[in-house]
Amino acid sequence: DGLRDGLDYCLKHRATLGANAREVARQYTWRRVAERMAEVYTLALTPHHVPKVSVVILSHNYGHYLQDAIDSVKRQQTPFEFEIIGVDNGSTDNTAAIFREAGVTLIQRENDGPAHGRNVGIQTARGEYGVCLDADDQLGDTRYLQVLSEALDNDPTLGMVFTGLRLIDEAGTRTQQTNWPQGYDFDLQLQGKNQVPTACMFRKEAWQRAGGGHDGPPRGTVT
Repeated sequence: DGLRDGLDYCLKHRATLGANAREVARQYTWRRVAERMAEVYTLALTPHHVPKVSVVILSHNYGHYLQDAIDSVKRQQTPFEFEIIGVDNGSTDNTAAIFREAGVTLIQRENDGPAHGRNVGIQTARGEYGVCLDADDQLGDTRYLQVLSEALDNDPTLGMVFTGLRLIDEAGTRTQQTNWPQGYDFDLQLQGKNQVPTACMFRKEAWQRAGGGHDGPPRGTVT
């Protein structure tokens, strides 16, 4: 009945309704439609000042190595913004002071293991991609973040990417190149034989889908 009444109304007032529709249609010129489309693309391409990559540096009483780790991240050459998040995992040395002097986001918390500390840092991260760097390690090349992020950008099926490793001594001097990792063996990974270095780059979305952040909100003081 309602449909019949609606059709009767349209037939009775067809002249007025048709004139109104033609007037509205005149507003949708090709120029106007193109301008609206351009606005959409402009919004999509305009930088929103959100870091693309977040590097989480975890330290527990490794203050004597920490500055070198931070400097190796700050030296990265990228066309995008990245951020450093420092996690002081219950240190009793000068770890927190070094993070503060470096001007990075600092999370101070009790030490309940490196995995929990890294997860808290990743939860706080704003970047689309994440990297976990231990305080006694360094990013060895200034294009590390750029090269790995390009790999993720170019292949949406990848969840994480990584590079080979080079050893450094206590003085921070690079020594020999290691032969690990060599590719990736999923079967060995399932057997508990790790195939991925800690300092890999991963999609935060993949981390969330794997169960990251299910422990609840970050526990610790963020400054």
